[in-house]
Amino acid sequence: MDGDLPPHSPLKGEEEMREIKFRLYDQVLKRFIYEDEYVKYPMAALKGLVMFPQQFTGLKDKNGKEIYEGDILDHYATSGAVIFEDGMFCLNMQAKVNFGYRQPLCYIDVNQAEIIGNIYENPELLAPKE
Repeated sequence: MDGDLPPHSPLKGEEEMREIKFRLYDQVLKRFIYEDEYVKYPMAALKGLVMFPQQFTGLKDKNGKEIYEGDILDHYATSGAVIFEDGMFCLNMQAKVNFGYRQPLCYIDVNQAEIIGNIYENPELLAPKE
């Protein structure tokens, strides 16, 4: 199939494909459950639990930590939560400048960004600064 794709195609070669994976935040246990844990349980065991799925963006921060939807990033003069909106991952800038402005992650140098928390364990990081 690679022979049919233009040389600049993001679908060219497996090394270019983003790994699709999720983590779940368990509201009761107050912790994240990653794929290697939740695939061990039958779906019936997960029924009734209050869990919020978050998808891996395919990107890593400056420390090599995987960036998931719901993570809070610090990036230069701004910070905010990673959200999935309109078919793309964005940084919903909130804490320092540009309150409420959404920037697609593809336009951000995530190699200079750092995960400082997430929306479930550190919601105070999203409070507007005075």
